[in-house]
Order: sequence, then C-alpha cells, then structure tokens
Amino acid sequence: MRLRKFFVFFALIVLVQAACNLPRNSAPDTGGPAATSAAMTLLAETPTPLPRSSPPPQASVTPSATGTPPEATITPTFSVPMVGVSERTNCRSGPGVNYQLVVVVSPGEQVEILGAFPPQYWLVRTDYGECWLYAEFATPVGSFWTVASVTPPPTSTGIPPQAPIIQKWDFFCNAVTGQTDVTIQWKDTSGGETGYRVIRDNVAVADLPANSTEYSETIALVSGESASYAIEVYTADFKASSSTFTITCP
Repeated sequence: MRLRKFFVFFALIVLVQAACNLPRNSAPDTGGPAATSAAMTLLAETPTPLPRSSPPPQASVTPSATGTPPEATITPTFSVPMVGVSERTNCRSGPGVNYQLVVVVSPGEQVEILGAFPPQYWLVRTDYGECWLYAEFATPVGSFWTVASVTPPPTSTGIPPQAPIIQKWDFFCNAVTGQTDVTIQWKDTSGGETGYRVIRDNVAVADLPANSTEYSETIALVSGESASYAIEVYTADFKASSSTFTITCP
C-alpha cells in the first residue's frame, strides 16, 4: 500500500516539473522604461546624412570681340654698301695684278660696292668706271653683306702698251691771279693704243686720243704749292704709266 502511494506521489512530482519547463508566450523583457529612454537617446544622437548638393554652375565666359592684335611688321634698315682703304690701293679691271690698273683709291675715299669676289676683292664703282679693289686694306661699311658674288672677267692675252716717255714740261706761276700754266710733252712709244690719260696728283684729269704727244692746262696753284704729273697710255685690257714729275710754284 505504501509502495503504491509512493509511486503516485513520484508521478505527481514529475508532472509538476514538466509543467514548469513548458515555454511561456509572454513578451520579452525590454528592460522597461530605462531601456526605451536609452534607445531614443541613441536615435537622437545619430547624425542624419546631409543631402548631396549639386556642383555650382560654371561661369560662362564669352570671348572678347576685340580679336587677335595684328603682328608687328619689322622693316630692315638698308644702307648703300661702301668701302674705304687704310692706304693707297690699286683698283684694277679684274681681281689680280695681271689686270690693268684703273685707278688708285686713297685713304679717306669711299667707293660703292657692287659685288664681291671672295675672299680678297670687292667690285666697286669709281669716277673712272668699275674696278676690282684689293680687300686686304679695305674696310666695308653699310649693308655690304647683301652684295652678290660676281664672276671676274677673263685675263687678256693682248700685248701691254709701252709707257710713254716724258720729254719736256713747262709751267708758269702767276702770283697775281694764283693760276699756273702747265705744258707737258712726251714720246709716243706704243702702237695700237686706245688713248692717253693725264694723271695729276694720282687722279686722272684728262683723256686724250691715241697718238697724242702734248697736253696743256691752267690750274689754281699759288706760291709754295706743288702738283705732280704722269702720262698714262691704255688699251682695252692694259695700261702703262710714265714716270712722275712734280712742279712747285716759287
């Protein structure tokens, strides 16, 4: 009897424990009012993302209506090419001593450059025609770099004339008028010459026909002044000069 009561009591205890272990349907504990307050604080402190702003509109630049300024025009300055010499220099009919002498250019003179025959000669214009000036003692000025190179004439194969021989000269100095009369006579020793030139103080002052043998002139020459003379014979390719003599007014 007692054993039976024991089993009944044991079964009741098992049933009670099983009932206590059944799941409950009540809402989960959220911590009460304190938990709710903390959650609201957290929500209040969370930063709200700002809306993205559109980039500012770019300013519209209207090109100037003035246009591009014109380019400056530079006009080079040109001056006539000239040449002078530091000492008396022969100017010949071609670039070399095998050509006939045209004129002697003296220091202080300047002649126009017409062309160049590098590296030693300038083709120039003188009062006695074009000739070739030796460049060793020459100094060019002006726009000499603009002149073109030129081809020299061929060397003549003709026979040079014989220099005339001075035979006599007379002069008369007039102290009242300051004028001097000069007369020169020479011997014609050449054949086939083109003509003669009278050279006074290294400058040709007169051209005479072939076969001439005398020349006279009146010049301004007062007491104490001098003048030198020579007679030059020339052909198309050559020339030859007499000896030089000097007259001086007393």
